[in-house]
Amino acid sequence: MHVCFVSREYPPNAMGGIGTYVMNMTHLLAEAGHTVTVLTQWCEAAPTKGLEQPALSHDNRLRVYYLPLVDANWAMYPEVAGPETEALAARDLIATFAWVVAEALDQLVAQDPIQVIEAPEYEAPGLIWQLRRLTYPEDHPARRIPVITHLHSPSHLIFTHNDDTLDNHWVEARRTHEHEAIALADAVLSPSRFLAEQVAGWTRLARERLTVIPYPVGPRLEVPTEAEIVPGRFLHVGRVEPRKGVFEFVEAACRVARDFPWARFRFVGGPHVRLGREADGETAELLRRLIPDDLQDRFEWVGKIPREQLGREYASAHVCAVPSRWDNFPNTCVEAMEAGRPVLASDQGGQAEMSLPGVTAWIAVGGPGADGRAQLVDSLEARLREILQTPLEVAAAMGAAGKRRIEDYCDDAAVVRAHEDFYATLWERAQQTPAAAALEVEVRRSADLELAQAADVVGWLPEGVVLTEEALLRIGRFFAARPEVGFATVWRRTKDGGLNVAHRVEAASLVHPAAYPEYAFIRRCAWKGLASSPQAGHYLDDRLRDACLSLLEAGWQGAQIPLPLIENAGGVLDQPVPGRFGFASREDSARSVRLAHRKVFVDHLEDVLHDGRRERP
Repeated sequence: MHVCFVSREYPPNAMGGIGTYVMNMTHLLAEAGHTVTVLTQWCEAAPTKGLEQPALSHDNRLRVYYLPLVDANWAMYPEVAGPETEALAARDLIATFAWVVAEALDQLVAQDPIQVIEAPEYEAPGLIWQLRRLTYPEDHPARRIPVITHLHSPSHLIFTHNDDTLDNHWVEARRTHEHEAIALADAVLSPSRFLAEQVAGWTRLARERLTVIPYPVGPRLEVPTEAEIVPGRFLHVGRVEPRKGVFEFVEAACRVARDFPWARFRFVGGPHVRLGREADGETAELLRRLIPDDLQDRFEWVGKIPREQLGREYASAHVCAVPSRWDNFPNTCVEAMEAGRPVLASDQGGQAEMSLPGVTAWIAVGGPGADGRAQLVDSLEARLREILQTPLEVAAAMGAAGKRRIEDYCDDAAVVRAHEDFYATLWERAQQTPAAAALEVEVRRSADLELAQAADVVGWLPEGVVLTEEALLRIGRFFAARPEVGFATVWRRTKDGGLNVAHRVEAASLVHPAAYPEYAFIRRCAWKGLASSPQAGHYLDDRLRDACLSLLEAGWQGAQIPLPLIENAGGVLDQPVPGRFGFASREDSARSVRLAHRKVFVDHLEDVLHDGRRERP
């Protein structure tokens, strides 16, 4: 089988949990005889650049393409810059990688029979391809390649549990992109039930569309057998960031430290700069300020070390701490258990699923919000006291049981077999499911929204706009492939020669006058039943906006097709004038003003009630 992985994280790039998984999984699949392609970001240390020549290994079965994106200062390379990437970068710079990936896949699919594509939900690097392929002809090979969205860590959950500010446009753009990447996937894969349940709740995704396969153990660390365990040494490995439960762990540790003078707390991992709603700065420094002076020497801050040195750290630890506020399937817990160390873990992530309470680990109970964090502190304190009164030989036996447990639960061969079965099932299903034929699309130029005699999809466009027959076919294919979409717009040229882009169309954006749809394509059957509603106003964009809002309220989805399909024969389309509602009568304005005020009030109420720090007005 030929599997393509998409990930900005891949050696020699900077790596986190996603990169570790992709590296381990691609190597294991190649070793099992499969052909594996990786699309990742180019960096100065990369062995090759571009699509001309991949980096080859494993008897040429593993092919890694390093694609130019941005330099060390986050400036796009010239070969990447263009109207599409610049427009995406205005929403979220990292979203440009999705365009680069889609361009690469267009070439690779045409020359090599890729059978499955797997991309993370984080940063949504597969989204443009997911959307674009729906506009291709029914017999195009791209329509037969299933796309898997692999859950790792949705950005907004990371930001929320790190107490980072969510009040900026790129966070919202990323949330939107990741949500769409999950919704459009042919299948969704998760390393833990915990993460699968959280994402299902967020996206309202049917549980049967989610499959749980744990990460593999991957390459083993070299753990020296001669190293002696230091009684009372609690080891935390990984980035020192709030979502990893470091604030709660330090608070609990301070509570017990004076009662157990031999207890020590050692942190090994890179820094995290906190841009929070309460305090900014490096997280480790913020933690140091919370520790009483007489306990400062009980906490050690080692920083990031080479992977080959981690084995010695695990070997000398009494217990490894994974006290996360929120986590997915932390590799550090896998490493600790494989190294034969017992674990103190929270129940807020996959670490609780890979562990056996009382057999391989002590489990602390937490939850969302301030109450959940307070509960986690209390529970961590109780577990710390229990551990420090447990004989060393009992802890050692738990560590040995943990090693057996993780080598069974995350067995490399078993994980590969699970992926092989998963991929094969998706591939066979994709070959047996014919692509829906394109719907008929009709173009109108007037503000009349009557659809009594109309095609399957009707597009309203201003005079002078050019829309080719190929563009109409692509739009018809898109509607055929996405029956949940009631209306759509497409990328269009702006006055400065750039593009107006988005991925999802929501009520909040449609209310804003600068986001009025000057044009829209509406599914006839979605509009049926709503067309009899009074449509006040003489301006086309006013009437289309109200039509689209009505469809959203009726449960239909809006979308944008990520292709610049609209041109203007007499010049570039003008943006709607901000602040010009263009109402023909007072009745026409009432609905929009009401919706706009409702949005503003809800946003304000959420702000003043956030975490209970301010009172209701």
